[in-house]
Amino acid sequence: QFPYKICNRCHILKPTEEFDKNQTQKDGRIIRRPSCKLCRLDIDRRFVPQRVKKVAESQRPSKGTVWRCPICEKQTIVGTTARLVLDHDHRSGKTRGFICDSCNTGLGRFHDNPTVLENAIRWLMMDLNDSLVQWTKAERESSEPPTDQ
Repeated sequence: QFPYKICNRCHILKPTEEFDKNQTQKDGRIIRRPSCKLCRLDIDRRFVPQRVKKVAESQRPSKGTVWRCPICEKQTIVGTTARLVLDHDHRSGKTRGFICDSCNTGLGRFHDNPTVLENAIRWLMMDLNDSLVQWTKAERESSEPPTDQ
């Protein structure tokens, strides 16, 4: 492991110990969060109140049931092929409901910011004729990217 890491929020090089543990790999290797502890305080500044979390958890789909994520619409089996996450607004602490772990990570990478998500949608919808990298007509028709020659 490396002794230093760059925080994905403040972009400061910090000792690895300033990043919380996120998970442990099967081989015992520790994976740390991408944001430093100080930035995590800002990210997590609004926690879901315990009473609200308790009500929401009572509505969690049962393990082994078939469930569909409201964002990606992927159908999964709870606890087997998908890990459900109680999504919440980090500013207000209000819950939105359960989504799959992948979609929760995606929202987090866009900082739960609708404007950033709208920018991503515009990017995906961009007419490829207007893209920054222009392919020749023959390359577009063959669906192959240009090669460096």
